[in-house]
Amino acid sequence: MTAFALGSEVRELLNAPDDPGLLEKGQQYTEDFAAVKGIFEGLYISTPSTYVLTHTSEDAIGITTRSGESLNEFQNTILAEPQLTNLGIMKSPGTGSMIISMYYPLFEGESCIGYVGAGVYASRLMDSLLNLDIEGLPNSEYVFLNVESGTYLYHQDDTLLNTETTDSGYQEIIRRIKADGNTQAGTYTYQDEIGMIAQTIHHVCDCLRKTIDDISRILGEMADGNIAVDVTKNEFYYIGDFRILADSLKSIRTHLTDVMRDITHIAHQVNSGANQVSAEAQALSQGTLQRRQRPCRQSYRLCCGS
Repeated sequence: MTAFALGSEVRELLNAPDDPGLLEKGQQYTEDFAAVKGIFEGLYISTPSTYVLTHTSEDAIGITTRSGESLNEFQNTILAEPQLTNLGIMKSPGTGSMIISMYYPLFEGESCIGYVGAGVYASRLMDSLLNLDIEGLPNSEYVFLNVESGTYLYHQDDTLLNTETTDSGYQEIIRRIKADGNTQAGTYTYQDEIGMIAQTIHHVCDCLRKTIDDISRILGEMADGNIAVDVTKNEFYYIGDFRILADSLKSIRTHLTDVMRDITHIAHQVNSGANQVSAEAQALSQGTLQRRQRPCRQSYRLCCGS
């Protein structure tokens, strides 16, 4: 609803409701927005007097939904503040479906220039919520509750609609909301014994998954030749009996490092010895060559007769 209200087509139309071009543009915007979301029984733009400018149902365009005392009350409550308001769940007089009636007024300065309204299919809204991928909340159950009365605005069990909740968890959350007195969006949690067990199991499974992933990382690095891989990077993943795995990986890396160090040391010694033998062989070869090239000296003695 707030996203729909933020469209420039809405504000432009409310500032000039008699402009045919803006009416056409606003009507198209209303139909397109409703088609994308698919959760509205009806979506519309209206003036502060509740005169409907655009509507997903053409028959509703141009009608005035409230008058007299009903209009005054609507303007003094729903249209008094720029905030989203819902009037709870009700049966639609048009389709017979269960809908949530919602309103969001728009202001220019201190003055309300109009509002957007909608009838939201309760079942389709819950379908949208169930399709959300909310991290850490697998297999979640969704309900709508009126905080003031504690009654269900939506529940998968239709027989509970408009009845007061008896669920201790919901009652505790409602109590906290009332105690806080905060109307802004927030998060409240409550867990019973089953919830705590489920959370513990989820935590253990998460640690197990992270542990396996880390072992795979370490062994993969070692297989690629990185013996110096950091085995303590995610050490906190290894809880309980898995600490043995962490210690074993440390021991494996230490032994492999020592073996590689010894191999490197031996290789250096062999290389040094080979260099020394090569040098001596070269020296010996050089000496032999010099002896071969040395000229022979012969002595001649002359003898003279007396």
